[in-house]
Amino acid sequence: MTMKHPPPRRPLSEAFDDFFLLGIAFFLDYTRWFRALGNVAHDYSTPENSHKPQAPSSPPAHLSPGRFSSLAASQEKASVRIFL
Repeated sequence: MTMKHPPPRRPLSEAFDDFFLLGIAFFLDYTRWFRALGNVAHDYSTPENSHKPQAPSSPPAHLSPGRFSSLAASQEKASVRIFL
């Protein structure tokens, strides 16, 4: 009876290269998100914006309630058609 040999191992330098590249990819992705969060926080904390009055919270004209409700109704009709 012959013993099965394990598959040959890759050199450690190749494994290190893989982990190094993965580490760079994760680092760049997280720094992009943290930079985006920092920019948002900076926009709201700048002193020149603190004395400006806040804009009223009304939806933009292209999202007016009439058009939105008709859009929702048409989507509902479409979904009913799909299920029937």
